[in-house]
Amino acid sequence: MKNLLIVGALLATVAGCPAKRGILTPPKISAENIVKIELPKTISAKSEKRALQLYESLPSYHPQRKALRALLRGRFLERAHTQLALPRGEDDALKAFYAMARLHDPSNVFDDKCKDPELAKLALRLAKRFSLRGDIPRTLPALTVAIGLAKKADRKKLQKEFWRAIRWQEDTLSAMYGKGIKGHRVIPAMEAAVVIWPTAFALDALTHIYLEQRAALSGVTPLRGMLRRHGRFHFPALRRAGYNIARIYLWADRPEKALEWLRTLPANDRDTRLIRLLEQVLSPSAHVDDALRLADEFEERNSQISLRLCRRAASLHPRQAQAHLCVGRLAKRAKNTLLAVRAYERAHALDPSNASVAEQLARQYQSRVFLSVDSEALRLAHRQLEELIAFHGRLAKKGIKLKTSLSAVHYAVGFGLYNAGEIALARRSFERSIAAKPSAQTLVQLARVQLKSGDAKGALGYLKRAEKLPMKTIPERLFWQGRIDGLAGEALAMLGRVEESRTRHQQAVTTWTRWTTVGLKPKSRAETYVYLARSLFTLDNRMLAIEALEKAIDAAPGRKQTYPEAISLLARYGHLPEALDAYHRALGRDEVGEYLKTYCSLWVVGLARRAKVDPDPLAMAYLQKLKGTHFYHHLTKMVLGELSYAQLLAKTKDRAQQAELFYYRAEQLLAEGKLADAKDLWKRVLGTKMMAFFEFDIAQHQLRMGPAKVRKERFNNPQKASPTKGNP
Repeated sequence: MKNLLIVGALLATVAGCPAKRGILTPPKISAENIVKIELPKTISAKSEKRALQLYESLPSYHPQRKALRALLRGRFLERAHTQLALPRGEDDALKAFYAMARLHDPSNVFDDKCKDPELAKLALRLAKRFSLRGDIPRTLPALTVAIGLAKKADRKKLQKEFWRAIRWQEDTLSAMYGKGIKGHRVIPAMEAAVVIWPTAFALDALTHIYLEQRAALSGVTPLRGMLRRHGRFHFPALRRAGYNIARIYLWADRPEKALEWLRTLPANDRDTRLIRLLEQVLSPSAHVDDALRLADEFEERNSQISLRLCRRAASLHPRQAQAHLCVGRLAKRAKNTLLAVRAYERAHALDPSNASVAEQLARQYQSRVFLSVDSEALRLAHRQLEELIAFHGRLAKKGIKLKTSLSAVHYAVGFGLYNAGEIALARRSFERSIAAKPSAQTLVQLARVQLKSGDAKGALGYLKRAEKLPMKTIPERLFWQGRIDGLAGEALAMLGRVEESRTRHQQAVTTWTRWTTVGLKPKSRAETYVYLARSLFTLDNRMLAIEALEKAIDAAPGRKQTYPEAISLLARYGHLPEALDAYHRALGRDEVGEYLKTYCSLWVVGLARRAKVDPDPLAMAYLQKLKGTHFYHHLTKMVLGELSYAQLLAKTKDRAQQAELFYYRAEQLLAEGKLADAKDLWKRVLGTKMMAFFEFDIAQHQLRMGPAKVRKERFNNPQKASPTKGNP
């Protein structure tokens, strides 16, 4: 009781202190600080990352921020409700809830300026669901948001529930482990809560808990209870109380509150350095350096707080390049490319002759292109690439030569265009990459494009150029030599040079086998076994090829791409039992999302129908339970007989959807024995130029070699097995 009275007295003391806004007074809106942005019409899974970065890069006063927040909010809200309806979707629903809540500025949350009825309903729903299980770490963040958004008449009831949950958790642990456990589980939960919703109530509550923990620990000797066994964890808590309190109030832009709290701590526990920094920042004569020193204090342990302090310093001191550089550096560390770009642009404008700043800006421009490519915003990526090229040109005229090469950026844009089926534009980007700096990666990719275009001679030309390039290390040479040999084998087979083709594939097998001995990381090892299997299948060494695919999955079970790579290869060569083995493993992996699981399901169902056997019950059950409006949901309906080919053809919007529709309709026709009609559709698949699709590769292989006979039994006796149709 004594400890609680001490904490209560401290709370009363601070509550009576008038609040003053110091360094974090909102800056005046200036036209030069507002850059008009191009808002997305909708936000997809691919574009979500970029949209969120764009939102976070905008200052709170930006006129378009509200519209972008509405788009993001709608997406997160929909995802949360969708995931809550799924059997194991609660964790993903909670992540969407957190993301939705963090769209609101912490300062506005503290001032009780945020109104969001849908978020409030979702918070209550999550709090109720998790509290029924006694899951306090998940209950408290949801309950904190619910309290902050509730009407004043309802807040007291929710606050009582909040404190009841905390006391239940604390009493339970204290009874088991003693006072030394005080705050052990509640504090992490509340720290997560105040990051997403830092209301005055939540911050005061967490401060109360910090001080309770401090008071409890100060009364426990090193030889008692948990402290004797885990003293190294608890003694630092006495010294960190001031730092932790300052941290949470600075997140809500309240340095004056942080300072007031720090001054109430006992003299022997005060962080005098932190108090001095806060006093300097709140001084009427505060300089930008004072703000940056405060940011430096938090960077090592909490870079997000440091970034927030730097952003406010930059807004209050817009003519000070060092403030913008601080934002750029920390934004880069947080992987917020768009915020880093804006910060470095401002720093470069203030100090245009600084080569180091220009280099950092060029690198962020490059990362911005990569981000747009990953978001499938290819037109935007192309425009940003042109801006980057122009930036290099302007600096060159001033005598500033950048270290960053444009080769990687041209490759990234080219690869994005390749994935989108824009093959002519992709080739041009790859050629520009080679002109900037030749690389095995780009030359091999161009060889792949030529192979898929039916130009085997052109592919061999690029592969010869790649083979002549110098390599820095032996492992690098092994990797690219394996890729070159495998693709050269495919090109030679297309030209009818069978023996030469087999020789190159045998060389590829030898190279990949050596490559597995160089100490690869699990994901690289998995990728290697897939490449090895491709050459082994071509050499008709089925047993070793299947074993290689099994090793690929075993090497990195969490690598989601391995499953479609393996199953598509097994489907190409007609191995149904082995494809089902890989498929069943894919079903059990959370990393393999609905999108990939759907296509893997379609492949094994297609194989079964071609073999005239009942499709796998798990695959059929998975397809039947699918619900949604994505194109793969419509494809599933066609495969299940719930939608006709003509009806789905009318729904196709682009070449990507046409490629998939033509392929899966061809599978149906092949199962019906209509090979000629299936071939016509395979040709139409190739006509879409969607070369990055697994369906394109399978269709091309079946046009060249004929569809493989589907095996109903496992391939375990290669000596007695007869070769399947279409094997070289």
